[in-house]
Amino acid sequence: MNLGYAAHILMSATSSEVRVDLELVVYTVVGFFAGIYFFLKGFRDLKTKRTVEDIPTSRIATGAVGTDVEISGKIVCDDDRLLTAPMSGDACVFYALEIEKLVRSRNSSRWVTIDTLHSDEGFYVEDGSGANALVFAEGAQIIQKGKGFVQHLDRFLRDEVRQRFKQAVANNRKELKKFDTDDADSTSGKYRVTEKKFMAGEIVYILGYADSGLKLAAQRKLDFHTFLKAKKLVQKHPKLKQRFDRDKDGVLDPDELEWGAKVIGQRMVDKYNRDQFAKLYSNTKMVFKKTEPSLFLISNRKEEEVLGHLTLHTRLKLFGGPALSIGCAVYLIMIYEDILKFF
Repeated sequence: MNLGYAAHILMSATSSEVRVDLELVVYTVVGFFAGIYFFLKGFRDLKTKRTVEDIPTSRIATGAVGTDVEISGKIVCDDDRLLTAPMSGDACVFYALEIEKLVRSRNSSRWVTIDTLHSDEGFYVEDGSGANALVFAEGAQIIQKGKGFVQHLDRFLRDEVRQRFKQAVANNRKELKKFDTDDADSTSGKYRVTEKKFMAGEIVYILGYADSGLKLAAQRKLDFHTFLKAKKLVQKHPKLKQRFDRDKDGVLDPDELEWGAKVIGQRMVDKYNRDQFAKLYSNTKMVFKKTEPSLFLISNRKEEEVLGHLTLHTRLKLFGGPALSIGCAVYLIMIYEDILKFF
């Protein structure tokens, strides 16, 4: 918050009456508590930094499962099992989307994060030790190179990009809190989406709880590529069309077609899961996923770059947070009597 711009009192030129800009007072109060939040979050980042420093890098084949483990290796994935990132259209093994909304006030506007969603595809990492690790990245703290790929939901957004985004939103509707599926059709430009992703062949750094074995009973979510493939299959085969024709009118309406595509698509995904997991079981030594209270961090930066990132953010929050709160508190004390006069 720019206190030099925000902190001012409008004085009457003809009387002793003082008029306080209530909107700026509200911003100052918010800034005070934001400073406290950043200060507390700085301690969390400090703990993360020390964990990264304290845990040595292990080889996948010889690492101690059942404990917090740090590994570094290359992402491996068959070409026909790659995902399509919704916003960029790039082939990837994992993507995360941050949805922001433009919030306007009288004096300013800002982007506020309202929701996040992730693909929940597991991907494999190899480090040349003769074993691999299976990683489910959902819920991980992601530290990625660059700022991510940004798209605005406006009238210039290409139709194929919007359709991919709508499918990603539909697949994660239960996890979304503020962004509704109907908002995906917005063309006003008040929403923007930042996409981060991991690509096959990338070297990644992972720190988290290493589970043993493959406890993979949970179904994998249906990706957009498989959904389209299943949709064409339902449209092409008369028996499938007959099966999903609920009202028996001889024609699949959009809802019936979507229902059929989801059912068939999920079966295609499950079959792949069984076959692929059986094939890779003997070489999979570790399974990484979000496990409380362990730290779960994934980055396509080197370990020293991750430490530099954490060090910078820790200092900014530990020192900047109190500075923000103190500045806001001083301003509120200075105008305390004027606020009382206003009320």
